[in-house]
Amino acid sequence: MAPETSSAPNLAGHVVFVTGGASGVGLRTFRSLARMGAKAYLADINEVGGRAAVDELKREGHDVVFFPLDLGTMQSAKKAADEFLQTEDRLDILVNNAALLSKEYELSPDGIVDTMSVNYFGHYILTNCLLPLLKRTAAQPQSDVRIVTVGSHGHGWLKTQRFATLDQFNEKYGGNSTNGQMMRYCTAKLAETLWAMGLQKQLDAEGANITCILVHPGSIYSEGADKRVKTLPFGVRHAVRFTLRRAFDTPETGSMTSVFAATAPEVLSKPDVYKGAYLMPIKGKAVPSSVVGQALDKDLAKELSASTERMVAERLGQGWRQSA
Repeated sequence: MAPETSSAPNLAGHVVFVTGGASGVGLRTFRSLARMGAKAYLADINEVGGRAAVDELKREGHDVVFFPLDLGTMQSAKKAADEFLQTEDRLDILVNNAALLSKEYELSPDGIVDTMSVNYFGHYILTNCLLPLLKRTAAQPQSDVRIVTVGSHGHGWLKTQRFATLDQFNEKYGGNSTNGQMMRYCTAKLAETLWAMGLQKQLDAEGANITCILVHPGSIYSEGADKRVKTLPFGVRHAVRFTLRRAFDTPETGSMTSVFAATAPEVLSKPDVYKGAYLMPIKGKAVPSSVVGQALDKDLAKELSASTERMVAERLGQGWRQSA
């Protein structure tokens, strides 16, 4: 479970930004960080759900803000980052939590399959555009700046994935079949994992005192999963829901690794253990583990990096990291 506020760190004076905070694991992460005293931004495309969550925390007396965020296109991700840079003069914790498991195979306006656009490219652009602010915050005395990216152990499902061409990013697999949906999701999560694991090395080389952690929330029965169950025939719907609720964890439990990575004092005191770590939930604790399969492929990571830079520059221009 996520830590109780009474035993959690005091985040007063900190600014945090949680993507996909309107529901599921992201909502529970946002609530936890807000209740620890941070000024917490809930960033989501779901304005109704996001504002409802923010209003709930405001009634409790917390400093929370709803921030519209569309990670579905490169331009909208950059626009959101630029707007945030004009709003705040510090950012202590960035939680890249938003995720999309799309039922239909659809391309974004950038010509990239929507699952890849949201889960990988959106966070890649958002994070890179926010890095100057994160670095400035990290340079301040007694700072503790962290980037937490919510991955999935499904990154290990891929065996022969490549990221050299647009077609390889846009692989259909089984089209709109359940297998196709999951394989596209896992492909996006592999890309996100390769990037997130390399981000720590990049920042260390640049001398930035920022901790980057990749987390797996576990197998979660979320609001999104329940919406999919509701589309099943009435006769099987309740049986499937009952089975899944018994087999999977709740979003509250799933937020545990994210909240630990974002706030735990031992993350700061043990940088050799937690900088660049991959945390998995094991027996109620966030435990350093290892990514698997192609996420260990250094050549694939280099290929992904080169292709990503090329594809983003083609759509946003060479100076895309500069704020508007």
